[in-house]
Amino acid sequence: MKKNTGIKASAWGLAILINLVIVFAYIILVGLDGGYHTQIEKGDEYAAASNYEKAVKCYTKAMSIAPTTSTGYIKAAETYEQLQLPDKAIETMEKYVATSPRSVESFEYLLLLYETYNAPLEKRIAVLDQAASLFDDASYATRSGELKKLLAAVDAPTAAPAAGTYKDAQTVKISNLKAGDVVYYTTNGTDPDTACSKYNADKGIALKKGATTLKLLRCDAEGHQSEIVSLSYYIGERLDETALAGLTAQSGNSVVTEGRTLYLGSETIYTAKGGLYSSTRGLLTSDAAESLSYANGYIYYVNTSDGDTFYRIDTTGQNRQQILKVKCGMVQIAGSYIVFENKADGSALYTADLTGGSQTRLTNDRISMFTVFKGYIYCRNDSMTGSLYRYSLDGVESEELADVRVSCINISDNFVYYMNMNDDGKIYRVSPDGGDASQVCPVGVSEFTISGETIFYRGVAEKGLFRCGLMGEDTMQLTGDDGAKLSVAGNRLYYVNYSDGSLLYSIGIDGSGAGPVA
Repeated sequence: MKKNTGIKASAWGLAILINLVIVFAYIILVGLDGGYHTQIEKGDEYAAASNYEKAVKCYTKAMSIAPTTSTGYIKAAETYEQLQLPDKAIETMEKYVATSPRSVESFEYLLLLYETYNAPLEKRIAVLDQAASLFDDASYATRSGELKKLLAAVDAPTAAPAAGTYKDAQTVKISNLKAGDVVYYTTNGTDPDTACSKYNADKGIALKKGATTLKLLRCDAEGHQSEIVSLSYYIGERLDETALAGLTAQSGNSVVTEGRTLYLGSETIYTAKGGLYSSTRGLLTSDAAESLSYANGYIYYVNTSDGDTFYRIDTTGQNRQQILKVKCGMVQIAGSYIVFENKADGSALYTADLTGGSQTRLTNDRISMFTVFKGYIYCRNDSMTGSLYRYSLDGVESEELADVRVSCINISDNFVYYMNMNDDGKIYRVSPDGGDASQVCPVGVSEFTISGETIFYRGVAEKGLFRCGLMGEDTMQLTGDDGAKLSVAGNRLYYVNYSDGSLLYSIGIDGSGAGPVA
């Protein structure tokens, strides 16, 4: 019995001790002389009365009583902000976060303080990395990665003169280089890398007459790279509205698909096996010719017998002369301008005078299949996935008219007609100023040309050559021949007849009298 009584006494003693510990802890937290909760409550009362100095003292006492609880730290830091002591606010939260607490609120508040008061990126990255290791939240690692990129970022190069249009020649200089920096650049619109031309601070970058898209990449001594800067320049004089309006391709739509024929009133000029012919004079030259145009008594053409360079010859077959020595794609003449696709310069669009002089690049974009109407070049921009663009003939203006792949561009009735390759080659039209496009022909075609108020096209689902009105009305088949490279001269439609060994044929625009030309 005595032994059991001793055990009971020990148990009672232990119970009393535990209760005393609990009471002591309670006194610390809520104690009569200002425990944790009391200090928080007092601090809140002082803060509400805008007595921030006393408030922060209470919150600091609460921090010392409960050093692992976030509330005192956050309230103290907020109060330091009210006192306009951001450094103390940051120091307070850094002290708490250093203990690696499981408090998302504390980390986010410290990050907000860093951002608000422009703390070094290194500090923000360190806290984000710490949070990423503590919390199951991938956004911390993502945010850290973004800041690390900024830390390594290099300021983009600053160029002068600014992008724009200038009458006289310009040389571009870069003003914000540091020791060890290297700038790489291109002038053809492609993105530069470290294999491209290096900027020479003594020489600068001389801009050619016409349009130039200058792209710059800056690298620092450690190899960090800036973002690529793209600058568009045009060197030359702007044409006035009246001058632009008077510039339309003299041969019109007869050259949109290789330009095999040219109508000169009583005379038709055409290309066939053996050379370039006149309907009244016979063979003019044995040159294989395409893109026929006429100006001032001369027939201009791309000479495929001489590397696709550009020639001219008079209407009697005399005075044959090479005008452009570069390899050309499509060419048209508008007023005193030769407009050509310069294949020697990545199919960029160029102009020159009628003697081949004053060559000017209008754009770095790869251009094909164009026509000129009232001072604007309407074309397929192969640098922009083949969409429909227009450029002013002086190279200053450019805009996208239709965000679809196009082909066979024609101008008629103050509309731009084109094949919409995103809609099975159906013919659409749009205003020369852009806007909503509308479908003209409900069937797909493989090519077409326009003469007057009539569309002539090569069928796809149904083989042969057809004609219809400008809105697709009154469709009729002209011939079952599989004809291509269509152009109209006078009252006849000319075509290469794939049904008869690719001979050049013509047929009346009413469907009569089909037969080989030569």
